[in-house]
Amino acid sequence: MITTANDLAAFFPALPLFNDFDLQQWALFFSLILVAIACIVMGAGVPTTATYIILVSVTAGAFQIPSVEPLVAHFFAFYYGVLADITPPVALAAYAAAGSAGSNPFKTGHTAFRFGRVLFRRLL
Repeated sequence: MITTANDLAAFFPALPLFNDFDLQQWALFFSLILVAIACIVMGAGVPTTATYIILVSVTAGAFQIPSVEPLVAHFFAFYYGVLADITPPVALAAYAAAGSAGSNPFKTGHTAFRFGRVLFRRLL
């Protein structure tokens, strides 16, 4: 059986999930996912204050189109920017804590990420 683009175009709108939301809501959802990934990538290895400034200046335009409140957009960028501090391979906050505690930095970074998985599940 050969699947063409026309078959997929008829298949996806027939799913019940796609009928519950309109196009603007789907656009907001996917833009939030992409901005979260960008915040984690751009916030890795940067101190928290600089992370916030960089991420808000880069992601503010993405939140103006779907009319997200500015305070919500700032908190979203800050949340995922801080989350980048415990995300491997950089895990800047975890490695600093390992130096203070005198423990293995890689084990501490892995443990911080395991504890932080709850934070990923909460918003995604």
